[in-house]
Amino acid sequence: MFDFNFNWDGRLALGIEQIDSQHQAFFQIGRHIEQLLLIQCIGVTEQELMNILYDLREYVTYHFYDEETFMKTIHYPHIMKHIAEHESFKNYINSIDYTAFCASPYKELTHLRNTIVEWVFEHIVKQDKDIEAYY
Repeated sequence: MFDFNFNWDGRLALGIEQIDSQHQAFFQIGRHIEQLLLIQCIGVTEQELMNILYDLREYVTYHFYDEETFMKTIHYPHIMKHIAEHESFKNYINSIDYTAFCASPYKELTHLRNTIVEWVFEHIVKQDKDIEAYY
């Protein structure tokens, strides 16, 4: 895997303030995960891990709803494919087993981080940019 960090880059902005600010919040969650990995999860608490899962679950619920609502208002032609991708990612986030997550935080956070990085490049950079182009 290539080197990636969760510093927001304005080139990722869609020019749609509500979506851009939510994407920035997603990057903050990713940065928190990355910081825990840099210290190899030494001293990480179950509360911190629970907060990460909570934040991610809240994010995918609220952000995806908001983005889908926006796509409907602009009559985005690829909305069904986009929603299917949202559902797949949401299902992944909601299926994370809290017990396993806490039992092996470094392993689980590494997998989660890699999945989020893939999501950034496959969904935000490609699919969401298509919304910007259409809008």
